[in-house]
Amino acid sequence: MTFNLNARKELLCMRLCKDVVIEQRPDNELMLQTHFTFRDGDRYPF
Repeated sequence: MTFNLNARKELLCMRLCKDVVIEQRPDNELMLQTHFTFRDGDRYPF
């Protein structure tokens, strides 16, 4: 069995990026929404 680094990178990006949303706020700033949280359950503020 061989380790295919490119296939692993592609799989990781595919799984992480499907839950990432970038939106533009009314003040023209960008907001990044992810499923990432701190250990206490709070979301990362972006």
